[in-house]
Amino acid sequence: QWYQRRVSSGINAEQAVVSTQSTWVEAKRRSEIEAKEAAEAKAAVEQSEAASTLPAEPAADCGKTLANIRFRTPTSTLARRFLGSSPLSVLLLYLRSEGFRPEEYKVLSSFPRRDLTKLDHTSTLEALKLCPQETLTLEAIHQGESDSE
Repeated sequence: QWYQRRVSSGINAEQAVVSTQSTWVEAKRRSEIEAKEAAEAKAAVEQSEAASTLPAEPAADCGKTLANIRFRTPTSTLARRFLGSSPLSVLLLYLRSEGFRPEEYKVLSSFPRRDLTKLDHTSTLEALKLCPQETLTLEAIHQGESDSE
């Protein structure tokens, strides 16, 4: 009887451990889903705020120096005009309004190859030699990537 009680209590203990583990796994999964949903909601708010504060696109015949920028993204191609006197921060704000956060994407010029997100955001597009036109590539930043460039 002692052995039988010992064995059956061991089974109950194992069942309790398994039950506790599955409850913990489920709670962790729910927590991850909630965190992902919160991050998506935050990104949507940031995107909306960026779109509402973005200056209007200048007309092609406005008579000022323009930067015609084409963006190659991982999923599509975008194009927009900016004033040459606009700071780099306006270009990055436009990308944020399109859902491409500078924290998640590098903005690369082709020649010379450089990551614009690491440059002074107050520099004008003209000073960065993005006028009259330039094609920029957006490259996803992978978590844990080292700064080898």
